[in-house]
Amino acid sequence: MGDLKDRLGNKSDGQLIRAGHWNDLVDALDDLLETIDGRIQDATTEAVKELENRLSVPLGALRNDLDDIMDRMDFIEPQVHSLQERVHALTHSFLRLNLRTTRQHYSLGQQAEIEIELLGFDGKPHAFEAEARPWVTLLTSWGQFVTTGSFDTRGGVGDRSLVIRVDEKGRARVRLRADNIEGLSGDEEQEVRDILDIRLTGQKSIGETLLAASTAADAPLIEAFTKLTESYDTAPGFRKFVDIYYPNPPFRTGPVTQPRAPQRFRDFNATLVALVTDDNDPTTADFSRGSAPLMVTFRDWIGPFIDLRFLPDISDRAAELAARLGRRIDRNDNFDAAVLKLKDLTRELLADKGVVGRIRQYRALREAFLQLDVADPPPHLDKLRDALGNAVAIGESMEVAQVRSGERGDNAALDVFTNQALSIDRAGKDLGRDVNDKVDGFKKDLDALTEATKGVQTQTEDVSQRLEAANTLFGELNRLDVGRIVDQTNRFQVLEETVNRLRVGG
Repeated sequence: MGDLKDRLGNKSDGQLIRAGHWNDLVDALDDLLETIDGRIQDATTEAVKELENRLSVPLGALRNDLDDIMDRMDFIEPQVHSLQERVHALTHSFLRLNLRTTRQHYSLGQQAEIEIELLGFDGKPHAFEAEARPWVTLLTSWGQFVTTGSFDTRGGVGDRSLVIRVDEKGRARVRLRADNIEGLSGDEEQEVRDILDIRLTGQKSIGETLLAASTAADAPLIEAFTKLTESYDTAPGFRKFVDIYYPNPPFRTGPVTQPRAPQRFRDFNATLVALVTDDNDPTTADFSRGSAPLMVTFRDWIGPFIDLRFLPDISDRAAELAARLGRRIDRNDNFDAAVLKLKDLTRELLADKGVVGRIRQYRALREAFLQLDVADPPPHLDKLRDALGNAVAIGESMEVAQVRSGERGDNAALDVFTNQALSIDRAGKDLGRDVNDKVDGFKKDLDALTEATKGVQTQTEDVSQRLEAANTLFGELNRLDVGRIVDQTNRFQVLEETVNRLRVGG
């Protein structure tokens, strides 16, 4: 390389590199590469020989081990194939069950739509033949199932359990509604849901507003409760829904650990469990091919609505009823006629109001009788107000008791206590007549006693004169000599005895 450097190196700036110089460089590089390749080849050959010498013994042992492993593989392979078949059968027996709902929280009156989906064991969609479609058994801790669509089902609507068959894609749908609303038709339930879907000023529906509130006293509920009150008075299906709830609220279906505060909502958890089976035949042995849980909640807004808004909000209604009752009062009517008129009007005002509506009407009527004001009142207005007010108050208590006990409220209490008021008034009049008769007799007796008293007074005056004469005589006697009188008396007795002897002797 030194010679190459002398010939090609040591150049100054501006000196040309000629072709000969370049060719000498290439030749020198070729010679260098050949030298390096020879050295590498020699080193590699020696290294390989040394490695072969070192591995000759271990490789022989390794070949023996491999032969042993191959023998064992020949023995294990059939067992692995058998296990694969069993695993394949097992994975095809079990299915992945998914339960879904559009949201977790609902208001009473709404229905939770439950979606059922069956997937393969690997989580991929699974198609089923028509005759091999599995059945899904649904159980819930609270609420009632309602079928939807054209799915095959077993079990009655409104039960806590339901068996439904999936379609060819492994899907099915079912709805869950709240407890204790039996008796509503499909149209009536739809009417309730439509009312809960009414949009309020803030663009939220009534149902959404009820779920968003932390307590029943929240300000946004004022508009919602107002709409619900209007719906009770105008929508028969919604009125029936609230009336069914009143004597049978959901919390009565199970033990209650503490009473519900009127301002607080009560949420009911419904825990669902689903099990997949091949058939719905209870006589054949079957096992669950899959299971899944799900939980949804229902908010009881009806109790707070009734307690905080519907029943207490009677001021305007009471004023209106007081005006109607006042117009029915005629000054010329006696008490009996006035009571009968107002009772008939009261019965008319209680008609077709619904269970909770009648209780509200009773309360408004009771307040109306207290406010009753008539421009030209009859003399018995106060007595009339008290009689009808008490009858309405007792009628309300009897109405609540009848509804709570499962009986249908009627106007029996109103009739009984208005009739009692009339009976008391008539008895009072009869008693008054008896008292007047007795007073007249007493006056006559008093006149006779007065005349007798006059005679006694005359006799008293005569006795007084005689007493005065006797007092005078006694005074004269006191002035006499008592000893002298006794002596003269003794003498008179002696004389009397002498006379008597002479008469006997003669």
